[in-house]
Amino acid sequence: MKIRILILLLLILVTPLIFNLIINKQKLKSTLVSCPSQATATLNINHVKPLELNSTMTQVFGLVTNSENVGYIFQAKSGQKFFYDRSDDICFWVYRPDNKLLTESVIPINGSYIIQIASPYKEKKSFNLNLGLNVVNSQYRDYLKNQYGQDNISPKAFAINYYQKINQGRYQETWSSLAPSFQEVIRGGYNEYQQWWETVEEVKIGRVETTEQTENTATVNIELWYLYKSGKEVYDQSKYLYLIWDQQRTTWLIEAKKAS
Repeated sequence: MKIRILILLLLILVTPLIFNLIINKQKLKSTLVSCPSQATATLNINHVKPLELNSTMTQVFGLVTNSENVGYIFQAKSGQKFFYDRSDDICFWVYRPDNKLLTESVIPINGSYIIQIASPYKEKKSFNLNLGLNVVNSQYRDYLKNQYGQDNISPKAFAINYYQKINQGRYQETWSSLAPSFQEVIRGGYNEYQQWWETVEEVKIGRVETTEQTENTATVNIELWYLYKSGKEVYDQSKYLYLIWDQQRTTWLIEAKKAS
């Protein structure tokens, strides 16, 4: 009898806590909006500020929501390299003079480029963005060292960051993290890549370790589980990421993904 009374008391105490957790989770889901492949909000001309980018990283910051966006416009020439480093949890698009999205680091044509920044949330979100054109590699390494205390991001951190961006719906950025040779393997290009990832609700990351590394290559062993929107969960057998170092962009790129 005493045991039953204790169980009843525990249920009375615990049930409201569980209920609150469920409600809070539902509230969080209702306020979170993933980043679309292109901006959905129209930029107010009064919210577009001119920027003069050069070989020194320029910092901009502010507040945005998913409906109230901020924009920056800068001039660039064909062949220049566009560098950026941004805070997490913001949506970020760069539009070329022909209104197409800039998906590579090398500027394709001369003209005005517009950066549009939004939040994946309905509530206001602060952003911190560092930008530059033709940043000298040594200067960029100094910038990374000042920001993160390291010369460049480690292969392990790169791999984790890649899948964290996937979970945030930042597919344009993750697509640009694939080496051109790997992009060519995906027959449908970026559209097929985006469509496939949009079937995944969440990528769960397990053990991660760098098994090999040279100056220009690295191999990362990463355990992954894909939770699909259908409810199915699948373990990824292809757990080895083969990376190459892109000297021009000063970052790692995924060259291949294999089971061994």
